[in-house]
Amino acid sequence: MKFNMKYLTKKRIINILITIILCIAIPRIENYTYEFKDIMYRDFRNFGTELENLNEKILKKLVFKDTTMEEEFINSKIAHSFINNNSIISRHSSDYDGFEEMYDYKINGTIENILYDGKITDSEEKYLSLLYSYNNELIKEHNNLLDKYNASNTMFNKRSLKIYEEFSSKAESLLNTSKYRFLQDYVGEYKKEDIEEAKRYCEEIFAKVVKNKDLKYSKDLSADPYMYIYETKVQVDRVIEDNEDYVEYNVEFYNRTGSMNIEAVAYSVLESTNLIDKEKVIKKLDNKAKKIVSKFSNDLINYERKVIYDGKNIECIKYSYIEEDKGIYDEMKGIELVLEIDGLVSSFSIVYPNNKELVTPKLSKDDILEKIDEKAEIKDIFPIRNVENEIEYEVHLEYKDDMYAAVFDGNEGNLKYYGKEIRNYNQNKE
Repeated sequence: MKFNMKYLTKKRIINILITIILCIAIPRIENYTYEFKDIMYRDFRNFGTELENLNEKILKKLVFKDTTMEEEFINSKIAHSFINNNSIISRHSSDYDGFEEMYDYKINGTIENILYDGKITDSEEKYLSLLYSYNNELIKEHNNLLDKYNASNTMFNKRSLKIYEEFSSKAESLLNTSKYRFLQDYVGEYKKEDIEEAKRYCEEIFAKVVKNKDLKYSKDLSADPYMYIYETKVQVDRVIEDNEDYVEYNVEFYNRTGSMNIEAVAYSVLESTNLIDKEKVIKKLDNKAKKIVSKFSNDLINYERKVIYDGKNIECIKYSYIEEDKGIYDEMKGIELVLEIDGLVSSFSIVYPNNKELVTPKLSKDDILEKIDEKAEIKDIFPIRNVENEIEYEVHLEYKDDMYAAVFDGNEGNLKYYGKEIRNYNQNKE
């Protein structure tokens, strides 16, 4: 028998290389796996602690009738990390939608809206009380699982999948019992007439902004129980051609402030082949914007216009309008509009009209300026009524070549905001 020594040598070299690679890779893979499971353990323990923290905050609201806001009622990062882990490793993650959604994004918005008006109604108290009880059930299950599997860090690594699944299965089952179903069904202090009025208003505004498009509605329960969500129902059972206009809209109405937003959530834009004359394109869109806005008011100030480019070509233009009354800029009478290059309305925002009287702030501009150290150079100050019907002053100041905005309550003088987000209502008025 004849051996091919060249082949054997080559094969041996390959085997040696594979062995070396495996010797390097396997410990790294094992180390990565251990680190991942270590994160799983930490996130599971943190979630249990966060449930206890949440209950402390709820109890304070129930026992002392305390309606002060918290920055967050449940830590969103901790909740999201736990839910994300659960979705990654669980073989039945789709079975836990109600439990996951509630802790991942619904709770903070729901409790914030309960406390917003400074009182807790019977149905709101029922929600908080049931949430407290439900959290307690989960805390017990959480501790039982740690005890049951002697879940120290090392032991948990071997049982993480089982522990996550047992916990989530119990949480979802409890949530769907007759006792706790209310937590999923709760949609805030809705009144039938409010829903009907919101629907009527959204239909009316949508018809003025978007032509030849029927708006059919479906009520979707979002993270915010005080937001009504509607959408265009466009049935697409074919491929959209390149030369065909196509758009789907969502309409949101925020019941607390009366803010309404129209968003094109899916659309195709017919690109212009003649974008050399940019001024002509801008003028065309400007005229369309004026035509749309004039349907709502002739007293709006176009204080900002942003031309947005995609490379060298114009992609869209964003228009911002506000009304001025008694020297006060009124955000309850403002409009935001975005027009795409072909004139398609991709975004439109307005606030529901109200008859609330615009009241002059108790404090003067000089009263507010006294609160600012002379080291800062004051560039501008003007009063605003925000969408919450609150009067406030915005001060623009420069400090060491940096521009900042400071927002003060117009009646009490308390500092409400300080940062680089600036409202330029008093500049570039057209």
